[in-house]
Amino acid sequence: MKHTLLSELVVYLFQSLGAAFLTVRFPIPRTSALGRIRL
Repeated sequence: MKHTLLSELVVYLFQSLGAAFLTVRFPIPRTSALGRIRL
């Protein structure tokens, strides 16, 4: 139970940091930034 909660927290933090990084790097909607990176 603890391990699952910890991994979920790590994933949440990683997503938050990634979103913040994209927002700072690319001052455009996140969806467009993610689409450009994936392509």
